[in-house]
Amino acid sequence: MSAPSEEEIRASLARAWTRPYPVGTTPEGEWSDGFNNGFLGMSTAPWDLDDMRDSEIAYLDELTDTALRPIREECERAAIEALIGAMLRFAERYPDAPRAKPEPVSA
Repeated sequence: MSAPSEEEIRASLARAWTRPYPVGTTPEGEWSDGFNNGFLGMSTAPWDLDDMRDSEIAYLDELTDTALRPIREECERAAIEALIGAMLRFAERYPDAPRAKPEPVSA
């Protein structure tokens, strides 16, 4: 058995990133939701949401999402690259570590 290549690691992470958990969410969705929800809560701190109109809340949400999306996407890319680096270092040290079973190909 040999260690997975960088291409194999990238392909494995790409599949895992969008594979639903048993509860229906995905790592990608949880990352996005967690990132946005944390900052969205901070962006509303100066206002009383109970007294704001729905249109005001929607506009603030839109502005926050527009401001944060490129930052979240860059953080996501950086986190995945860091994870790939860690996985490659592990593969170098333990090239004979048991490999995951190949996923069945759907028809």
